[in-house]
Amino acid sequence: MWLLPALVGYEPFNNDDFPSRLKDDPSSRPALVDLHFSDAASSSAWKILDQIGFDVQTVTTVGDMELSVSPVWSAIILFYAALVVWARMIEDQNHPTKGGVQLSRKKIMGTFMAELEKIRPRWGCIPKMVATLKNLD
Repeated sequence: MWLLPALVGYEPFNNDDFPSRLKDDPSSRPALVDLHFSDAASSSAWKILDQIGFDVQTVTTVGDMELSVSPVWSAIILFYAALVVWARMIEDQNHPTKGGVQLSRKKIMGTFMAELEKIRPRWGCIPKMVATLKNLD
């Protein structure tokens, strides 16, 4: 699972001093064909999407205002869940004998993007995560 961000070209750093072998040599990216996600992994990813907004937010009072605040790991886990769902959809598409419903990857990734954009505070990683999901076909 830890290979998925590299597979889709997610670069968490903007710093030009940080060397990126993936940026320099895209052929060094892992191949999706080498990855397989079980039904349990896919089911867990969907559960994360379903629960992320409810279970991780805490209410913080600032002056007279109450704010819902999510920890940074909520964005990270939601991003990984989106990548697992995406990879599983690619796998299912490449193996039509598995059956199942063909869903629009664009719509599904849009759902994950919308949930990422709801997370507050808007952590610095979120815009890149959303852009990465938007570029998945």
